[in-house]
Amino acid sequence: MITLAYILSGLSLLMSVLFLIHLRSPLGWLVLFPKLTAGALSPYWAIMGAVGAVIGWVYQALWAIPMGIVGASMMIWYVWRCTRDHKGFENAFGAGWSDQILPEQAKHMVQKRWIWFLKMKASPELSWERDIPFWTIPDTERKLLCDLWRPANGDVSGLACIYLHGSGWWMGDKDFFTRPFFRHLVAQGHTVMDVAYRLCPEVDIYGMIGDVKSAMFQRINEADEI
Repeated sequence: MITLAYILSGLSLLMSVLFLIHLRSPLGWLVLFPKLTAGALSPYWAIMGAVGAVIGWVYQALWAIPMGIVGASMMIWYVWRCTRDHKGFENAFGAGWSDQILPEQAKHMVQKRWIWFLKMKASPELSWERDIPFWTIPDTERKLLCDLWRPANGDVSGLACIYLHGSGWWMGDKDFFTRPFFRHLVAQGHTVMDVAYRLCPEVDIYGMIGDVKSAMFQRINEADEI
């Protein structure tokens, strides 16, 4: 049990230390995927740290106690920081923004900021249209492409999401490990536009922003036509 205490506490502490490494540092990109794992599974790392500290207390594994407490505390802090209330939507859309959502649309949304289990059943009846051109680069024949996900039976919620993949400005593309996520959204009746935008060194940040604006403009036009 002493060995188990050190393993649980050590893993929790190790994963929490990854939060202190910034991607801008030379070591940062080497720990990108471990950092993603640490954040995605942070509640479980917190539990492991707490269990390791308790076992260490019971079986007198003295170093496992502070290791588990520090690891669990940092993970709890991370969860709180990600799930706490914020004014991001209020700053973007103004006070009372939630009152503008129609009740019929609101019922398709998650009602709480954080829940233990998201009850969603992905529907097999969906429409997935791939490589749809949504913008042509001026003075060229280069077309920007997107994928469009939506319920095949037409039972839509009226809500649409424009998804822009993470890239660090340099890498990545649409349809990059996102299919389960999109299937869940479509099962709720939502429409998803998965956008492929240009990256460095082809364009700078202003070119990327222009591609994003083009995608939003195209989506707004489609909504008006519907």
